[in-house]
Amino acid sequence: AGYSGHAGADGRFRFEAIAPGDYHIEVTARGYTDARAVTLQARRDSAMLHFEAKQSITDASVLLDAEAVVTGRVTDAQGEALPDGFVTVVEERWVDGLRVYERVVSAEADGRGEYRLKLAAGKYYLMAGSGGPGGINYVFSEDVGKPEMRIGAVYYPGGASIESASPVELRPGRQLSGIDFKLAPRATYHVRGILASYVDSPGVKPFYLRSRNGDHVLGVTGGTVDKDGSFDWAAVSPGSYWLDVLPVRGLPTAPLFPIEVADHDVNGVRVPAIPQFEVRGHARFEEDGTAAPHYPDRKSTRLN
Repeated sequence: AGYSGHAGADGRFRFEAIAPGDYHIEVTARGYTDARAVTLQARRDSAMLHFEAKQSITDASVLLDAEAVVTGRVTDAQGEALPDGFVTVVEERWVDGLRVYERVVSAEADGRGEYRLKLAAGKYYLMAGSGGPGGINYVFSEDVGKPEMRIGAVYYPGGASIESASPVELRPGRQLSGIDFKLAPRATYHVRGILASYVDSPGVKPFYLRSRNGDHVLGVTGGTVDKDGSFDWAAVSPGSYWLDVLPVRGLPTAPLFPIEVADHDVNGVRVPAIPQFEVRGHARFEEDGTAAPHYPDRKSTRLN
């Protein structure tokens, strides 16, 4: 069972008759970022509390940081509000030695193009786009034979990619206003080819086209495969990409395939199939060579 309650005017909280076990704690308050750690008597922080029969924990404390707020407008090139504009917050992280940019949260602009983001303190990149997060960014053409166009994303303060972006440093409680974005149409192209791994497997979405640049990854677009294994991606912006095939059990996989899009459609891409195989073995700790222990699923609850 879980337990929930409210702190008093002096910030004090109390839970009684807690059943023995392990618990996560979560504290929320309007205008503050959520806290999921508690400081105990020994001045150590813990994300999990363990209770035994007849045990009491006193003088525990939870520190809340005031939310930081970012506001601004998303407009087209003429300064008119984009009703389907949005702003996404991106955070830089290191995963397995690689620098990865992960989306944290998004906010949609209102009818005046205004948006508002509430964030924990930290360093972030901001990106604005059209169509809403995960929505439709409509494609159009200026004339027959001309490239297809769509509203391109903009990274603060005005670049077309994260390489030209400047991070925003947010302290607890900071109010950052006037972070505006102007979005303009950009030429886009098609990427067409054959995935040999997925012949006779129509309707699934097993592969992705993702941006690449050195050691980081940002942006993922899923695609579908026809019965003959062919695919046709529309509205691809110029840039360098990886074509990444998601393995499906029982079907061959494919290598990580580089795609370069410049100023024309990319046709005739053929991604070879690689048979899947199994690797079996045992995991051991390097320290003493003992077998890795098995931990059954542990039930835990949260104090809200």
